[in-house]
Amino acid sequence: MDILNDDIKKLYFKFLIPTIFATLVTSIYILGDAIIIGRFINDKAMAALNVITPVFSLFYGTGYLLGVGGAVMMASAFGEKKIEKGQAFFTISVLFGIVFSVIYASVLLPFFKPIMYFIGASDEIYDYISQYGYIFVSGVPLFIFSAMLQVFVRNDMSPKRAMAGVIAGGITNVVLDYIFIVPFNMGIAGGAWATLAGSVLSLIIYSAHFFSKNNRLKLIFGRINLNNILLVFKCGFPNFFIEISNAAVISLFNIQLRNTIGFTGITAYGIVENAYLVVNSLSNGVSQTAQPLIAANYAAEKTERVENFFKAGLITSVIISVLVTLFGELNPEFIINMFVNADNELMGIAVYAIRIYFISFLMAVSNIYISGCFQAVMKSGYSMKICILRGFALSAVFILIFPLIFGSCSIWFVMPCVEFLTLIYAVYCIKFKIKL
Repeated sequence: MDILNDDIKKLYFKFLIPTIFATLVTSIYILGDAIIIGRFINDKAMAALNVITPVFSLFYGTGYLLGVGGAVMMASAFGEKKIEKGQAFFTISVLFGIVFSVIYASVLLPFFKPIMYFIGASDEIYDYISQYGYIFVSGVPLFIFSAMLQVFVRNDMSPKRAMAGVIAGGITNVVLDYIFIVPFNMGIAGGAWATLAGSVLSLIIYSAHFFSKNNRLKLIFGRINLNNILLVFKCGFPNFFIEISNAAVISLFNIQLRNTIGFTGITAYGIVENAYLVVNSLSNGVSQTAQPLIAANYAAEKTERVENFFKAGLITSVIISVLVTLFGELNPEFIINMFVNADNELMGIAVYAIRIYFISFLMAVSNIYISGCFQAVMKSGYSMKICILRGFALSAVFILIFPLIFGSCSIWFVMPCVEFLTLIYAVYCIKFKIKL
Protein backbone atom coordinates (compact mmCIF):
# COMPACT_ATOMS: atom_id res chain seq x y z
CA MET A 1 0.00 0.00 0.00
CA ASP A 2 1.15 3.49 -0.89
CA ILE A 3 -0.53 5.87 1.58
CA LEU A 4 0.55 8.93 -0.37
CA ASN A 5 -0.65 7.89 -3.84
CA ASP A 6 -3.13 4.96 -3.81
CA ASP A 7 -6.83 5.49 -4.50
CA ILE A 8 -8.38 7.17 -1.45
CA LYS A 9 -11.55 5.06 -1.17
CA LYS A 10 -9.79 1.73 -1.65
CA LEU A 11 -7.04 2.69 0.78
CA TYR A 12 -9.53 3.94 3.37
CA PHE A 13 -11.53 0.70 3.35
CA LYS A 14 -8.37 -1.41 3.43
CA PHE A 15 -7.64 0.22 6.77
CA LEU A 16 -11.22 0.66 8.02
CA ILE A 17 -12.51 -2.91 7.92
CA PRO A 18 -9.66 -4.63 9.83
CA THR A 19 -9.29 -1.69 12.21
CA ILE A 20 -12.99 -1.61 13.09
CA PHE A 21 -12.92 -5.35 13.73
CA ALA A 22 -9.76 -5.03 15.82
CA THR A 23 -11.01 -2.23 18.07
CA LEU A 24 -14.48 -3.77 18.34
CA VAL A 25 -13.16 -7.13 19.47
CA THR A 26 -10.99 -5.33 22.05
CA SER A 27 -14.19 -4.49 23.92
CA ILE A 28 -14.97 -8.21 24.15
CA TYR A 29 -12.31 -8.53 26.86
CA ILE A 30 -14.73 -6.79 29.23
CA LEU A 31 -18.01 -7.31 27.38
CA GLY A 32 -17.63 -11.09 27.22
CA ASP A 33 -16.83 -11.19 30.93
CA ALA A 34 -19.85 -9.01 31.76
CA ILE A 35 -22.35 -11.09 29.77
CA ILE A 36 -21.19 -14.48 31.01
CA ILE A 37 -20.61 -13.30 34.59
CA GLY A 38 -23.99 -11.56 34.71
CA ARG A 39 -25.90 -14.48 33.19
CA PHE A 40 -24.16 -17.40 34.89
CA ILE A 41 -23.12 -15.98 38.28
CA ASN A 42 -25.34 -13.06 39.36
CA ASP A 43 -25.91 -9.32 39.06
CA LYS A 44 -23.64 -8.60 42.03
CA ALA A 45 -20.72 -10.17 40.18
CA MET A 46 -21.47 -8.04 37.12
CA ALA A 47 -21.65 -4.91 39.27
CA ALA A 48 -18.26 -5.88 40.72
CA LEU A 49 -16.85 -6.11 37.21
CA ASN A 50 -18.12 -2.60 36.49
CA VAL A 51 -16.22 -1.31 39.52
CA ILE A 52 -13.01 -2.90 38.17
CA THR A 53 -13.55 -1.44 34.68
CA PRO A 54 -11.61 1.78 35.50
CA VAL A 55 -8.49 -0.34 36.06
CA PHE A 56 -9.01 -1.91 32.64
CA SER A 57 -9.25 1.61 31.20
CA LEU A 58 -6.02 2.60 32.94
CA PHE A 59 -4.09 -0.32 31.44
CA TYR A 60 -5.46 0.03 27.92
CA GLY A 61 -5.29 3.81 28.11
CA THR A 62 -1.58 3.55 28.81
CA GLY A 63 -1.21 1.16 25.90
CA TYR A 64 -2.96 3.64 23.62
CA LEU A 65 -0.92 6.53 25.03
CA LEU A 66 2.27 4.83 23.90
CA GLY A 67 0.79 3.06 20.88
CA VAL A 68 -1.11 5.91 19.25
CA GLY A 69 1.44 8.52 20.34
CA GLY A 70 4.40 6.53 19.06
CA ALA A 71 2.70 5.11 15.97
CA VAL A 72 1.31 8.44 14.73
CA MET A 73 4.75 10.02 15.11
CA MET A 74 6.26 6.97 13.41
CA ALA A 75 3.81 7.24 10.49
CA SER A 76 4.66 10.91 10.12
CA ALA A 77 8.40 10.14 10.10
CA PHE A 78 7.95 7.32 7.59
CA GLY A 79 5.92 9.71 5.42
CA GLU A 80 9.00 11.96 5.39
CA LYS A 81 11.17 8.91 4.51
CA LYS A 82 12.95 9.12 7.91
CA ILE A 83 12.88 5.44 8.81
CA GLU A 84 15.30 5.48 11.76
CA LYS A 85 13.49 8.41 13.34
CA GLY A 86 10.24 6.46 13.11
CA GLN A 87 11.88 3.43 14.73
CA ALA A 88 13.07 5.62 17.59
CA PHE A 89 9.46 6.42 18.44
CA PHE A 90 8.70 2.68 18.55
CA THR A 91 11.66 2.13 20.89
CA ILE A 92 10.48 4.88 23.25
CA SER A 93 7.02 3.31 23.46
CA VAL A 94 8.42 -0.13 24.29
CA LEU A 95 10.67 1.20 27.06
CA PHE A 96 7.89 3.19 28.70
CA GLY A 97 5.54 0.23 28.40
CA ILE A 98 7.90 -1.67 30.69
CA VAL A 99 8.19 1.28 33.09
CA PHE A 100 4.43 1.77 33.45
CA SER A 101 3.85 -1.97 33.93
CA VAL A 102 6.20 -2.00 36.92
CA ILE A 103 4.70 1.17 38.42
CA TYR A 104 1.08 0.01 38.17
CA ALA A 105 1.77 -3.43 39.63
CA SER A 106 3.78 -1.89 42.49
CA VAL A 107 0.91 0.43 43.45
CA LEU A 108 -2.24 -1.56 42.72
CA LEU A 109 -1.32 -4.94 44.20
CA PRO A 110 -0.35 -3.81 47.74
CA PHE A 111 -3.10 -1.15 47.96
CA PHE A 112 -5.83 -2.98 46.07
CA LYS A 113 -8.62 -2.92 48.68
CA PRO A 114 -8.56 0.81 49.60
CA ILE A 115 -8.27 1.74 45.91
CA MET A 116 -11.34 -0.35 45.05
CA TYR A 117 -13.43 1.20 47.83
CA PHE A 118 -12.31 4.65 46.69
CA ILE A 119 -13.61 4.06 43.14
CA GLY A 120 -17.02 2.69 44.14
CA ALA A 121 -16.80 -0.74 45.79
CA SER A 122 -19.15 -1.71 48.62
CA ASP A 123 -19.09 -4.52 51.17
CA GLU A 124 -21.70 -6.62 49.36
CA ILE A 125 -19.64 -6.91 46.17
CA TYR A 126 -16.02 -6.63 47.37
CA ASP A 127 -15.44 -10.41 47.53
CA TYR A 128 -16.24 -10.63 43.81
CA ILE A 129 -13.99 -7.64 43.11
CA SER A 130 -11.00 -9.18 44.90
CA GLN A 131 -11.42 -12.59 43.24
CA TYR A 132 -11.27 -11.00 39.78
CA GLY A 133 -9.09 -7.99 40.47
CA TYR A 134 -5.90 -9.48 41.88
CA ILE A 135 -5.58 -11.83 38.92
CA PHE A 136 -6.40 -9.07 36.46
CA VAL A 137 -3.89 -6.58 37.91
CA SER A 138 -1.14 -9.21 37.81
CA GLY A 139 -1.46 -9.22 34.00
CA VAL A 140 -0.84 -5.49 33.55
CA PRO A 141 2.07 -5.83 31.06
CA LEU A 142 -0.05 -8.09 28.86
CA PHE A 143 -2.77 -5.46 28.54
CA ILE A 144 -0.44 -2.49 28.01
CA PHE A 145 1.64 -4.20 25.32
CA SER A 146 -1.40 -5.75 23.65
CA ALA A 147 -3.02 -2.33 23.14
CA MET A 148 0.29 -0.73 22.13
CA LEU A 149 1.46 -3.32 19.61
CA GLN A 150 -1.97 -3.51 18.00
CA VAL A 151 -1.57 0.12 16.86
CA PHE A 152 2.09 -0.19 15.83
CA VAL A 153 1.55 -3.35 13.78
CA ARG A 154 -1.42 -1.79 11.99
CA ASN A 155 0.48 1.43 11.24
CA ASP A 156 3.40 -0.61 9.92
CA MET A 157 1.23 -1.64 6.96
CA SER A 158 -0.16 -4.82 8.59
CA PRO A 159 -3.78 -3.99 9.47
CA LYS A 160 -4.89 -7.58 8.82
CA ARG A 161 -2.38 -9.00 11.31
CA ALA A 162 -3.54 -6.43 13.89
CA MET A 163 -7.12 -7.49 13.25
CA ALA A 164 -6.23 -11.18 13.51
CA GLY A 165 -4.49 -10.65 16.84
CA VAL A 166 -7.40 -8.87 18.43
CA ILE A 167 -10.05 -11.21 17.04
CA ALA A 168 -8.17 -14.35 18.07
CA GLY A 169 -7.60 -12.97 21.56
CA GLY A 170 -11.20 -11.85 21.90
CA ILE A 171 -12.67 -15.15 20.78
CA THR A 172 -10.31 -17.04 23.09
CA ASN A 173 -11.40 -14.83 25.97
CA VAL A 174 -15.11 -15.43 25.39
CA VAL A 175 -14.75 -19.19 24.90
CA LEU A 176 -12.61 -19.59 28.01
CA ASP A 177 -14.97 -17.31 29.96
CA TYR A 178 -17.72 -19.83 29.43
CA ILE A 179 -15.52 -22.88 30.01
CA PHE A 180 -13.92 -21.57 33.20
CA ILE A 181 -17.11 -20.12 34.70
CA VAL A 182 -19.73 -22.71 33.75
CA PRO A 183 -18.28 -26.26 33.34
CA PHE A 184 -15.20 -25.64 35.53
CA ASN A 185 -17.18 -23.62 38.10
CA MET A 186 -14.25 -21.23 38.75
CA GLY A 187 -16.55 -18.28 39.48
CA ILE A 188 -15.62 -14.72 38.61
CA ALA A 189 -11.90 -15.61 38.88
CA GLY A 190 -12.37 -17.75 35.77
CA GLY A 191 -13.28 -14.60 33.84
CA ALA A 192 -10.01 -12.99 34.88
CA TRP A 193 -7.94 -15.99 33.79
CA ALA A 194 -9.78 -16.06 30.45
CA THR A 195 -8.98 -12.39 29.88
CA LEU A 196 -5.28 -12.99 30.54
CA ALA A 197 -5.23 -15.96 28.17
CA GLY A 198 -6.80 -13.91 25.38
CA SER A 199 -4.19 -11.18 25.78
CA VAL A 200 -1.34 -13.70 25.63
CA LEU A 201 -2.60 -15.06 22.30
CA SER A 202 -2.99 -11.55 20.88
CA LEU A 203 0.59 -10.69 21.82
CA ILE A 204 1.90 -13.85 20.16
CA ILE A 205 0.17 -12.93 16.90
CA TYR A 206 1.40 -9.31 17.01
CA SER A 207 4.94 -10.49 17.73
CA ALA A 208 4.92 -12.57 14.55
CA HIS A 209 5.09 -9.26 12.68
CA PHE A 210 8.68 -8.80 13.87
CA PHE A 211 9.70 -11.79 11.72
CA SER A 212 7.97 -10.46 8.60
CA LYS A 213 10.13 -9.27 5.72
CA ASN A 214 8.15 -6.01 5.67
CA ASN A 215 8.70 -5.29 9.36
CA ARG A 216 10.05 -1.83 10.14
CA LEU A 217 9.45 -2.01 13.92
CA LYS A 218 12.97 -2.22 15.27
CA LEU A 219 14.57 -1.05 18.51
CA ILE A 220 17.01 1.80 17.92
CA PHE A 221 18.42 3.45 21.03
CA GLY A 222 20.63 6.09 19.46
CA ARG A 223 17.84 8.57 18.70
CA ILE A 224 16.10 8.48 22.07
CA ASN A 225 16.00 12.01 23.43
CA LEU A 226 13.75 14.16 25.57
CA ASN A 227 12.18 15.90 22.58
CA ASN A 228 11.09 12.64 20.94
CA ILE A 229 9.79 11.32 24.26
CA LEU A 230 7.69 14.44 24.73
CA LEU A 231 6.34 14.15 21.18
CA VAL A 232 5.11 10.60 21.88
CA PHE A 233 3.41 11.65 25.10
CA LYS A 234 1.98 14.83 23.62
CA CYS A 235 0.50 13.04 20.63
CA GLY A 236 -0.81 10.03 22.55
CA PHE A 237 -2.04 11.82 25.66
CA PRO A 238 -5.54 12.60 24.33
CA ASN A 239 -6.15 8.84 23.86
CA PHE A 240 -4.86 8.21 27.37
CA PHE A 241 -7.02 10.98 28.73
CA ILE A 242 -10.09 9.52 27.02
CA GLU A 243 -9.57 6.20 28.78
CA ILE A 244 -8.64 7.70 32.15
CA SER A 245 -11.51 10.15 32.03
CA ASN A 246 -13.82 7.27 31.20
CA ALA A 247 -12.47 5.47 34.26
CA ALA A 248 -13.05 8.53 36.44
CA VAL A 249 -16.58 9.02 35.11
CA ILE A 250 -17.44 5.36 35.75
CA SER A 251 -16.24 5.72 39.34
CA LEU A 252 -18.21 8.94 39.86
CA PHE A 253 -21.34 7.35 38.42
CA ASN A 254 -20.94 4.31 40.68
CA ILE A 255 -20.39 6.46 43.77
CA GLN A 256 -23.34 8.74 43.01
CA LEU A 257 -25.65 5.85 42.14
CA ARG A 258 -24.62 4.03 45.31
CA ASN A 259 -25.65 7.11 47.30
CA THR A 260 -28.92 7.87 45.43
CA ILE A 261 -30.58 4.94 43.65
CA GLY A 262 -28.64 2.14 45.34
CA PHE A 263 -27.27 -1.21 44.21
CA THR A 264 -29.87 -1.59 41.44
CA GLY A 265 -28.72 1.71 39.94
CA ILE A 266 -25.10 0.48 39.83
CA THR A 267 -26.22 -2.68 38.06
CA ALA A 268 -28.23 -0.67 35.50
CA TYR A 269 -25.23 1.56 34.89
CA GLY A 270 -23.06 -1.52 34.41
CA ILE A 271 -25.32 -2.54 31.52
CA VAL A 272 -25.21 0.94 29.96
CA GLU A 273 -21.44 1.22 30.39
CA ASN A 274 -20.81 -2.12 28.72
CA ALA A 275 -22.89 -0.94 25.76
CA TYR A 276 -20.78 2.21 25.69
CA LEU A 277 -17.62 0.08 25.47
CA VAL A 278 -18.82 -1.22 22.11
CA VAL A 279 -19.62 2.28 20.83
CA ASN A 280 -16.29 3.58 22.09
CA SER A 281 -14.48 0.77 20.31
CA LEU A 282 -16.26 1.53 17.03
CA SER A 283 -15.41 5.22 17.45
CA ASN A 284 -11.75 4.45 18.11
CA GLY A 285 -11.75 2.17 15.07
CA VAL A 286 -12.79 4.99 12.76
CA SER A 287 -10.36 7.39 14.43
CA GLN A 288 -7.43 4.97 14.24
CA THR A 289 -8.26 4.25 10.59
CA ALA A 290 -7.97 7.90 9.63
CA GLN A 291 -4.99 8.80 11.81
CA PRO A 292 -2.10 7.18 9.88
CA LEU A 293 -3.67 8.13 6.53
CA ILE A 294 -4.14 11.76 7.51
CA ALA A 295 -0.81 12.00 9.37
CA ALA A 296 1.29 10.73 6.46
CA ASN A 297 -0.47 12.89 3.85
CA TYR A 298 -0.41 15.93 6.11
CA ALA A 299 3.36 15.52 6.54
CA ALA A 300 3.69 15.21 2.75
CA GLU A 301 1.58 18.40 2.33
CA LYS A 302 -1.12 16.63 0.30
CA THR A 303 -3.99 18.81 1.50
CA GLU A 304 -6.71 17.47 -0.79
CA ARG A 305 -6.06 13.89 0.28
CA VAL A 306 -6.17 14.94 3.94
CA GLU A 307 -9.58 16.56 3.40
CA ASN A 308 -10.95 13.50 1.59
CA PHE A 309 -9.77 11.07 4.26
CA PHE A 310 -11.30 13.29 6.95
CA LYS A 311 -14.66 13.40 5.16
CA ALA A 312 -14.70 9.62 4.68
CA GLY A 313 -14.15 9.07 8.40
CA LEU A 314 -16.76 11.65 9.38
CA ILE A 315 -19.40 10.02 7.18
CA THR A 316 -18.57 6.65 8.74
CA SER A 317 -18.87 8.15 12.24
CA VAL A 318 -22.33 9.60 11.54
CA ILE A 319 -23.61 6.29 10.13
CA ILE A 320 -22.37 4.36 13.17
CA SER A 321 -23.82 6.88 15.63
CA VAL A 322 -27.29 6.74 14.06
CA LEU A 323 -27.38 2.93 13.89
CA VAL A 324 -26.29 2.29 17.48
CA THR A 325 -28.64 4.95 18.87
CA LEU A 326 -31.63 3.50 17.02
CA PHE A 327 -30.74 0.01 18.21
CA GLY A 328 -30.73 1.12 21.85
CA GLU A 329 -33.95 3.10 21.57
CA LEU A 330 -35.82 0.23 19.92
CA ASN A 331 -34.37 -2.74 21.82
CA PRO A 332 -33.58 -1.78 25.45
CA GLU A 333 -35.03 -5.00 26.88
CA PHE A 334 -32.89 -7.09 24.54
CA ILE A 335 -29.74 -5.29 25.71
CA ILE A 336 -30.65 -5.78 29.38
CA ASN A 337 -31.40 -9.48 28.94
CA MET A 338 -27.99 -9.98 27.32
CA PHE A 339 -26.34 -9.18 30.65
CA VAL A 340 -28.62 -10.18 33.52
CA ASN A 341 -31.79 -11.96 34.52
CA ALA A 342 -33.51 -8.72 35.51
CA ASP A 343 -36.40 -8.42 37.96
CA ASN A 344 -39.11 -5.80 37.45
CA GLU A 345 -37.30 -3.12 39.46
CA LEU A 346 -34.02 -3.48 37.55
CA MET A 347 -35.81 -3.72 34.20
CA GLY A 348 -37.69 -0.48 34.81
CA ILE A 349 -34.59 1.49 35.82
CA ALA A 350 -32.38 0.02 33.08
CA VAL A 351 -34.86 0.61 30.23
CA TYR A 352 -35.15 4.27 31.21
CA ALA A 353 -31.36 4.56 31.55
CA ILE A 354 -30.66 3.05 28.13
CA ARG A 355 -33.18 5.19 26.27
CA ILE A 356 -31.79 8.40 27.73
CA TYR A 357 -28.08 7.52 27.79
CA PHE A 358 -28.02 6.21 24.22
CA ILE A 359 -28.94 9.67 22.90
CA SER A 360 -25.36 10.66 23.72
CA PHE A 361 -24.04 8.23 21.10
CA LEU A 362 -25.42 10.47 18.34
CA MET A 363 -22.66 12.94 19.21
CA ALA A 364 -20.03 10.81 20.94
CA VAL A 365 -18.77 8.94 17.87
CA SER A 366 -18.07 12.15 15.97
CA ASN A 367 -16.45 13.77 19.00
CA ILE A 368 -14.00 10.90 19.39
CA TYR A 369 -13.27 10.86 15.65
CA ILE A 370 -12.65 14.61 15.38
CA SER A 371 -10.36 14.51 18.41
CA GLY A 372 -8.31 11.75 16.78
CA CYS A 373 -8.00 13.71 13.54
CA PHE A 374 -6.67 16.75 15.39
CA GLN A 375 -3.91 14.49 16.75
CA ALA A 376 -3.04 13.33 13.25
CA VAL A 377 -2.39 16.89 12.05
CA MET A 378 -0.30 17.71 15.14
CA LYS A 379 -3.02 19.83 16.79
CA SER A 380 -3.01 17.91 20.04
CA GLY A 381 -4.02 21.00 22.01
CA TYR A 382 -7.48 21.12 20.41
CA SER A 383 -7.79 17.36 20.72
CA MET A 384 -6.95 17.65 24.39
CA LYS A 385 -9.63 20.29 24.94
CA ILE A 386 -12.26 18.03 23.42
CA CYS A 387 -11.11 15.17 25.63
CA ILE A 388 -11.21 17.35 28.74
CA LEU A 389 -14.71 18.65 27.98
CA ARG A 390 -16.37 15.32 27.26
CA GLY A 391 -14.07 13.17 29.33
CA PHE A 392 -14.09 14.81 32.70
CA ALA A 393 -14.75 18.55 33.07
CA LEU A 394 -18.41 18.61 32.07
CA SER A 395 -19.10 15.01 33.12
CA ALA A 396 -17.82 15.42 36.67
CA VAL A 397 -19.73 18.65 37.25
CA PHE A 398 -23.00 17.34 35.79
CA ILE A 399 -22.80 14.01 37.66
CA LEU A 400 -22.50 15.90 40.94
CA ILE A 401 -25.11 18.62 40.38
CA PHE A 402 -27.85 16.99 38.25
CA PRO A 403 -29.16 14.68 41.02
CA LEU A 404 -29.08 17.56 43.51
CA ILE A 405 -31.11 19.87 41.27
CA PHE A 406 -33.31 17.57 39.18
CA GLY A 407 -33.49 14.36 41.22
CA SER A 408 -31.73 11.00 41.12
CA CYS A 409 -33.07 9.85 37.71
CA SER A 410 -31.60 12.94 36.01
CA ILE A 411 -28.16 11.35 36.24
CA TRP A 412 -28.91 9.50 32.98
CA PHE A 413 -29.13 12.84 31.13
CA VAL A 414 -25.53 13.71 32.00
CA MET A 415 -23.80 12.21 28.97
CA PRO A 416 -26.26 13.46 26.30
CA CYS A 417 -25.73 16.99 27.61
CA VAL A 418 -21.95 16.53 27.79
CA GLU A 419 -21.61 15.17 24.25
CA PHE A 420 -23.89 17.85 22.76
CA LEU A 421 -21.89 20.72 24.26
CA THR A 422 -18.61 19.07 23.23
CA LEU A 423 -19.77 18.66 19.63
CA ILE A 424 -20.55 22.36 19.46
CA TYR A 425 -16.95 23.12 20.42
CA ALA A 426 -15.55 20.50 17.99
CA VAL A 427 -17.50 21.98 15.06
CA TYR A 428 -16.32 25.46 16.05
CA CYS A 429 -12.69 24.26 15.96
CA ILE A 430 -13.09 22.73 12.49
CA LYS A 431 -14.78 25.80 11.08
CA PHE A 432 -12.68 28.55 12.61
CA LYS A 433 -9.43 27.07 13.95
CA ILE A 434 -8.31 24.05 11.91
CA LYS A 435 -8.98 23.29 8.25
CA LEU A 436 -9.41 19.59 7.58
